[in-house]
Parts: sequence; C-alpha cells; structure tokens
Amino acid sequence: MASKATDKRIDAITAILRDSMAPNGALWPGTTRTRLIGSIDALRPLGRTERWQGCLDRWERMARNEEFDLHWVIVQGAIFAGYAAR
Repeated sequence: MASKATDKRIDAITAILRDSMAPNGALWPGTTRTRLIGSIDALRPLGRTERWQGCLDRWERMARNEEFDLHWVIVQGAIFAGYAAR
C-alpha cells in the first residue's frame, strides 16, 4: 500500500503527463521545454530523498538537452520519476 506522500508524487507526475500530452500521445500545443522544467521544479517539494531529487535532476537535464525529443523526455522522465516516487 502506498503512502499519502507517494500518492501525491504519483498524482503530480500524472498531471504533468496529462497537461503535456493528449490521450493519443501527441504533445498539446504550448508544451515546451521551459514549461516542462517548471513542472519538474514544482515536484521538488514532494520529496527530500536523494533518490527523488536525483531523479528530478536527471529529468531536468534531459529536458534541457535540445538533442532529445521532447515527447521522449516527458515519457522517459515520468517513468524515472514514477519509480523514484515509491
């Protein structure tokens, strides 16, 4: 059974996915790297562990790297964060 803190982290990750991508997987208009980085930063207060903060650091680095496809960054980062949220 997950804790309330874990549930909050998972809900926040889900919100990033929902706000960034349509149900068919396409990016919503207005989805940008800058907006994603802001959303990632908003996750930081939801956990203090090195694992959580390190995951968010990694996700932010991927978002800042223009060589990575933004769709991939969102999905891959959410997978990392979902794992670290537990």
